[in-house]
Amino acid sequence: MNLYRLKILLIRHSLLIFCFPLLVAVLVFFIVRNQPQEYTSYALLYTGFASGYDLESTEGGSSNTFGVNSAFDNLISTVKLKSTLEEVSIELLAHYLTSPEGLGTSFPAEDSLFFKNTLPADFTSKFTKGENTENVKIELTKLLKENDYNLTQVVHSNHSPIGVSTLLNNLDAYRVKNSDILEVFYKSTDAKRAQITLNILVLTLIKRYKMAKVGEASSVVGYFENQLKNSAQLLKQKEDTLKMFSSDNEIVNAEEDSKAVAALRKSIENSIDEETSALAASEAALNQLNTKLSKLKQAASLSVAINSIRDSLTTLNAQLLLLQNTSTANSASIISLQSKIQGLESELKEELIKLDASYNSQDGVPARLLLSTWVNTMLEADRSKARLKSLQALKEKKLGEFQTVVPLGVELNRLKREITLAEKNYLGILDNLNASRLREQNISVASNLRILDEPSLPNKPESSKKNILILLGGMAGFMLVMGFITGKELLDSTIKFPYQCQERLHVPFAGALPDTTTEYAYTGKVVSQLLHQCINSLKFPSINQSSPFVIVLFSTQPGDGKTYVGEKLARQLTSAGYKTMHVTSLGADAPEITSPYIKIVELPSLNQTLLPQHVLNQAHLSLLIVPANRKWSSADEHILNIYRMSISHPVYAFINRIEWTEVKRLLGILPTALQKVAGKKNMAASFAKRNVEESIPVKS
Repeated sequence: MNLYRLKILLIRHSLLIFCFPLLVAVLVFFIVRNQPQEYTSYALLYTGFASGYDLESTEGGSSNTFGVNSAFDNLISTVKLKSTLEEVSIELLAHYLTSPEGLGTSFPAEDSLFFKNTLPADFTSKFTKGENTENVKIELTKLLKENDYNLTQVVHSNHSPIGVSTLLNNLDAYRVKNSDILEVFYKSTDAKRAQITLNILVLTLIKRYKMAKVGEASSVVGYFENQLKNSAQLLKQKEDTLKMFSSDNEIVNAEEDSKAVAALRKSIENSIDEETSALAASEAALNQLNTKLSKLKQAASLSVAINSIRDSLTTLNAQLLLLQNTSTANSASIISLQSKIQGLESELKEELIKLDASYNSQDGVPARLLLSTWVNTMLEADRSKARLKSLQALKEKKLGEFQTVVPLGVELNRLKREITLAEKNYLGILDNLNASRLREQNISVASNLRILDEPSLPNKPESSKKNILILLGGMAGFMLVMGFITGKELLDSTIKFPYQCQERLHVPFAGALPDTTTEYAYTGKVVSQLLHQCINSLKFPSINQSSPFVIVLFSTQPGDGKTYVGEKLARQLTSAGYKTMHVTSLGADAPEITSPYIKIVELPSLNQTLLPQHVLNQAHLSLLIVPANRKWSSADEHILNIYRMSISHPVYAFINRIEWTEVKRLLGILPTALQKVAGKKNMAASFAKRNVEESIPVKS
């Protein structure tokens, strides 16, 4: 649909377009004319969300725009919470029940009447005039939680002047531009009631918002306090385990003990190496002396006393070395052993001297010296063996101590690591607890909403919106009418315009005739010009053509105007010099013409007859008559497709009863507006005189 078509629709439905919006506007006027006047009370709250200071920042203001917007959204949502409005409603009712005047001076008489009709006497008798309002609020809150029927009717009824729905519909809140200020307002038909209700609402909002914010932080603080307690218990348990382990294993400083044992073990190993070297040297020297003193060695070996003394010396030297390496040894025992060893050594020397004297000559001094050297070497070797044996035993003992100390040290380190981890966890939870407490205090400070402007008492009602509502009603009516007209036009399935022939029927447009059933004036010249356009588009043959030119007129439904179009077309062709025959019957009495002519054959409606294939085979073109006042259905499309499959010649579309507005678009010679005959015959005659030489009588 183009602008031209829209213009035509506006002209055609101008009466409806004018009257319907006017009717809607009048209806709105009668609806809103008795609406009571409304008073609005305003209050301003300072929030500090955007530029306020807190304990966590050193500079005022917040750069987090999203966070500030979310904070305002949360605050506005808190205003409109059902629980908030329930509390406001209960407090208003509590004031009514406890006030000596029953708020009669503050609320309209119809509100008091509603309370008297809704609340029975046995309910109101529970509360006395002048009673503490807070106590009454507590009792009413308890009754509301128990779903008391009478109280529910006041708090949740849509007709209650202090009901939740009434409060929600009459209040609103918004942020003042990009500031920290929240503006809250409440509308009512009574100025005093608007102020009282808004005052209670603001105080309730401040209290509930702070409770919500502080309660949120308090739950976090409680969580970290519980975690800190558990962590402290775990840390103490780990410390007690370490203490018990150290006490049971007599560990003062495990690291120092391990170092001392390792150092002593290393010292013993060095001493063993030294004694092993000394023993090897003594045994080598003793072997050389034994070679030289083989006879003395044999004599000494034969001496039982000497061997006994040697065994005793070996035993005593070992005992002496063991005592010297024991930290708890008695010094008297060491001195006693040393004395015994010295006595045995002297006794051994005397025995050897005696033995030497018995075997040597008088010049045996060199032999005694050699023997003395052998004795000293033998004694040193024996002492070395004794010391080496003692050191080996001491090494084994210290090795056992080392193997015991090392696992204890490992276990001790594990316990210390557990204590370290537990301590870190404790300190981390402690930091989080301190941060949460700071956050709690910060929220407690920052959530203190401050009232900048107390709820005002309106001194005049709000400007009436009746005119705006009436205007909106008229606009709505206009939009409905336009929507109806446009929708009807868009959903219209009739073929009214030439371009629809190609788009919907896929058939070229050949021509059209206007609607002769309307009251609009039309002329024979207009019809003649339209038929001339049709003849030109169909490309009729020359007058001297020798063979007949057959045109088939057909339609899908009866009553589409085939006969009317055929007569007009035959008359126009005849006036143009063609010998024309219009055949309306295909029976045996159909006329036969042998001379050159144009034969217009009219077929019965295709939905009621078989296709005359012998006629279709002789036809040169077919002309589909499409009525502009009938809907084109899917059945019509199906019949047309069957017909097109049955022929081999071209098919054209001819629109019958086309609107006069489209006639103007086809010819371009009509006046700007078509005149109705009724009451305007002179105008119609003037139109006919200007445009036609031959006119067709106007239908009256």
